[in-house]
Amino acid sequence: SDVCSSDLSVVATAPSGASARRTSDEIFLVGDIAAAKGADANEEGLVAGSFVLSRPGDATLPLTVAYDVSSATATAGVSYQTPSGTATFAAGESTVSVPITPRNDAALKTDATLTLSVLAGSGLYGGVGNTAALTLLDYAVPAGYNAWVATYDGNASSDANWSLGRAPVATDNILLGAWSSRNLTWDAAATHEVASWTQTADYNGLVTFPITYEGADVDAGFILFTVSGDVSVLGGAWVHPVQGDSSKTSAEPVERYRLNVAVGGDFTVGSGVNVSAQGRGRGFWVYNTNKGWSGRGVYGGYVVMDTNTMYSAEADEAFIPYGSILEPLDTGKGITSQTDSAIDIGHGGGAIHIVVSGDFVNEGRVIANGQTSTGTTGGSGGSIYVRASNILGDGSFEAKASNLTSSGAKAAGSGGRISLVATGSNAATSSTASAAGGRSFGWWQRENLIQEGAAGTVWLQSGADKTLLVRNVVDNWTDGAYHDLG
Repeated sequence: SDVCSSDLSVVATAPSGASARRTSDEIFLVGDIAAAKGADANEEGLVAGSFVLSRPGDATLPLTVAYDVSSATATAGVSYQTPSGTATFAAGESTVSVPITPRNDAALKTDATLTLSVLAGSGLYGGVGNTAALTLLDYAVPAGYNAWVATYDGNASSDANWSLGRAPVATDNILLGAWSSRNLTWDAAATHEVASWTQTADYNGLVTFPITYEGADVDAGFILFTVSGDVSVLGGAWVHPVQGDSSKTSAEPVERYRLNVAVGGDFTVGSGVNVSAQGRGRGFWVYNTNKGWSGRGVYGGYVVMDTNTMYSAEADEAFIPYGSILEPLDTGKGITSQTDSAIDIGHGGGAIHIVVSGDFVNEGRVIANGQTSTGTTGGSGGSIYVRASNILGDGSFEAKASNLTSSGAKAAGSGGRISLVATGSNAATSSTASAAGGRSFGWWQRENLIQEGAAGTVWLQSGADKTLLVRNVVDNWTDGAYHDLG
C-alpha cells in the first residue's frame, strides 16, 4: 500500500483494476477514468462540442481529474476557447462533461481533430493516458468571397484582416459575417469600388466610411464608394465619422464627411439595422464672453429663440433654413451651451447620399437625426437622399432634430431634409419619413423660451408624382411623448 494524503490511509489495487481508497471507516472504489466524445463542435454558429469523462465504482466522494486538450491544426485560444485543464466529479456523479467552445478562426481552413488526454493529478484515480477525440467542424468562407476576418478593429486596407490574405480589389465580393464582428473602417487607402457587399445577420460590428466632400480643404482622395452589384446589410451598421467642432474663433465648422454611395444593383437594409449619420454632423463652438448659448442648430427649417440669450454676433440670417429640398447634401448644425465652468457642444445630423440603379429596400432605419443628448443642447437634423428604381419596405427614414431629454435642455434645432426619389412606380410613403424639429424640454418650453426648431422638409417622388411634406412633432409637456401635429 501507499500513503497518499492525510485523509487517505491505504490504497490497494482491486482485482478489477480499480483503485480502492480507505477513509477512517469506509473503502471506496475509484477505478480508471474513461474518456469519450460527447459531441463534435461546429464553428458555424459557434456550436459547442464536448468530451465526457466517467469513473466506475463508488462515486460517493468528489474527485478532480486533470486533462489536456491538443490538436495538430487548431489552436487553443484562437480556434476554440482554452479549456480549464481540470474537471471535477461532484459527490454522487459518475460522469462529467468537458465543453469545447469554438471561436471564429479564419486561419482554420479545414476540420480539425481535438484530442483529450487524461493526466495524473492531485486526486486518486487510474486511467492516466486514456484519450478521446472529437472534430471541430470548420465554417469555411464560401468560394468567391473575400471575408472580413479581423482579430481586432481595423482598416480595410490591411491584408491580414481578410480571408484571401490580401486587401479587397474592385472585383471582390465582400462578405461580413460570423468570422469576425470587429469594427471595420473602409479607409482611403483601400479600393473605392467592389463588386458586391454582403453583411449577414451574424455580423454586429460597425462599418465606418470616411468619405469626404469634394474640395481641397477636405478631400482625402475618397469621395465616393461604389458597389457595382448588390448591397445587403442585414446585421451591424453603416456610418460616417463625426464632423469636427469649430474652433473658438471660427464662425462655421467645416463639413468634411458624408456617406456617399453608388450601387449598380439593389440595396437592402435589414430589420433592426441602421444606416446612420445620427449626431455625426457639425458641432459649434464660438467663444461667447456673455456665456449663454451660441450656434445655429438650423438646417431644413427655421429656428425661433430668445435672442437676448444668444451670442450677439449671430445674425438673423443664421437661423434661416438653407440647402436643397430636391437633393439635400448638407450636414446638420449643432448648438453650444457655455458657462464659466463647462462647454456642452451638440452635433447636428450627418449626411447620407445613396444612388441605386436597382431597388432600395429598407426594413431597418436610415437616420440622420441630430445628436441624442442628455445635456443642455442638441442639433438640427441632417440630410438623406435616396434615388432608386423603387423604394420599398416598412423601415424608416429620419432626419429629426435632437431628442432632448434633460430637464435643463433649453436649445433644440430644426428638422433636416429628406428626399426619396423613385424613378419607377413605387416610392416611400409619408408615414415612413420624418424631418421633425425639436423643442426645449420641460418648463423651459412653457415659461422661458430659449430655442425651438421648425420642421424640415420631406420630398417624395415617384415618377411624375411629387409630394413635399413639412410637419412637426412636439412634446406635450405631460407624458414626455411626441405627437404629430400634421
